[in-house]
Amino acid sequence: MSDQHWVTGPLVSEIPEARPLRGKVSGKDVLFVRAGDEIRCLLDECPHMGLSMARAEIASDHTFSCPWHGMVFNALTGECVSSPGEHLKMFPVQVEGGRVQVKG
Repeated sequence: MSDQHWVTGPLVSEIPEARPLRGKVSGKDVLFVRAGDEIRCLLDECPHMGLSMARAEIASDHTFSCPWHGMVFNALTGECVSSPGEHLKMFPVQVEGGRVQVKG
């Protein structure tokens, strides 16, 4: 039996398109990202050194760079474009009534 449950996150309207929004899910630091109607929730921990990426800016191609060491990630898939094989953990999301729900 899974101990994961749906956790209420921010309103979709609170998530800017050009920057991640930092939050917490089940005690973990996460980033909420938005690309139009697409919402993602990623663990806020660069796989290189575990540092926060909340200061990153999201480019028009939906990529962002770790502000500490420059690793580049796809905000919609969590994949690292600059170092294949690395990735950010993603949490399942759904939107209900304009508010993000995260399974965490």
